[in-house]
Amino acid sequence: MAFRIFSPWWTQTSAGDIEFWSLNVCPQGTTTYWVAVHPTREAVRFACNTWQYHKWADVPAGTYHLEIWKEHDGQSIKGSGAMRSSVPIVVHPKSTPTPSST
Repeated sequence: MAFRIFSPWWTQTSAGDIEFWSLNVCPQGTTTYWVAVHPTREAVRFACNTWQYHKWADVPAGTYHLEIWKEHDGQSIKGSGAMRSSVPIVVHPKSTPTPSST
């Protein structure tokens, strides 16, 4: 089971704020998970089973993605989230795996 979740990449042409809201339901024994804007922003710890919010201020122009992870215990988390940017962004589609030919 995956314990790291990666968002699609996005590009912003000017500095701006990134806001993220998340609600993830975690398995028994897990109380927190982490979220980071990569490649340059610090990770923040979110609590499980409740809406959480964080704002990364003055993110410079560049290409980024979100990463969400928790302790690797073989159990998954599930939920939903939303991201907002204070500047226009261009979202790059996730790569679609190519079916193997047999």
